[in-house]
Amino acid sequence: MLRDYQSKAVNEVETATEKNILLQMPTGAGKTFTFCEIAKNHFIENVTKVLILVHRQELMLQAKKSLGEKAFAIAKGVKNIPSNFDYYVGMVETVNRDKILDEYKNDPHGIMCNVGVLTTGFDEPTIQTIMLNRATKSLALYLQMIGRGSRLHESKEKFTVIDLGRNTTRHGFYDDFFDWETYFRQGKKKDPDKVGAAPIKECPECNFMMHTRKIICENCGHDFVAEREAQEREEREQALFLLTKSKPMEVPIDNLFNLAEIRKWSPYAVIYKIADHVYNYYTKHEPTVTKEYCEKQMIGYLEMWCKKYDKPFNKWHRDFALESLSKKFVTL
Repeated sequence: MLRDYQSKAVNEVETATEKNILLQMPTGAGKTFTFCEIAKNHFIENVTKVLILVHRQELMLQAKKSLGEKAFAIAKGVKNIPSNFDYYVGMVETVNRDKILDEYKNDPHGIMCNVGVLTTGFDEPTIQTIMLNRATKSLALYLQMIGRGSRLHESKEKFTVIDLGRNTTRHGFYDDFFDWETYFRQGKKKDPDKVGAAPIKECPECNFMMHTRKIICENCGHDFVAEREAQEREEREQALFLLTKSKPMEVPIDNLFNLAEIRKWSPYAVIYKIADHVYNYYTKHEPTVTKEYCEKQMIGYLEMWCKKYDKPFNKWHRDFALESLSKKFVTL
């Protein structure tokens, strides 16, 4: 919830007629939350991606937290930027990192604190102590992080790991034996106490035995058509279920209603805006998300629209909502 002066600032920016706008606010006035609100309103109204640039990492993390899970933080070192986010927060680097690293390497008593920067690719053989103030489920990352201290150097015979994240309990010690072949093939550690037989089936054409999940016979090429179609349908449904659980469709319906009052939109213009957001979700997650799923969600939001504007939830309005959405798919 914005304070009155923050809401006033947002309104002045959004109603300004000038092309270039500068908003100035004093320290402690909540500039981050204010410009994030402007970004949210812009996306809600126009359904276009928003890029935000800040000059400090603290502000980048603060903005990302304010924008929520739909925001992607572009930290230094990020090479691949996904395209399925609504907001992107980037940082203009103001610290000379190379100078800091050189000073650390030349200081025999140097202590370096970093957040996800020197976990890999950093080589300084004189490091004697690694302190892990974080936890990770990744064995590879764990070994990479403490591996910063494993470099051989004439000034040391050993290195010390101070583990504050219980990573050693989770993954073991650095000098333990790791069965990488099992990790690679099975994605987990081998459990010698568990022994089981894989479920199998018989090919009706050549009597070849194979795993029940196989849909093409490896011996004769027989196609288990019905099983294949059922398996593909099951996989699609499972993928959609997992997606909607982890990243459900969230049309900012209340914000749209509020903007409609401010912008003096007609109630039916709001339906088109809802369709924009539903279609935006589809473009991010196709082919996992189907048109049928989007139509079902559109009808759900239409019911909320009808209650807001005291309209009948009838066939005419359902057809109007679905038609406004179908026009988006035609332009795909």
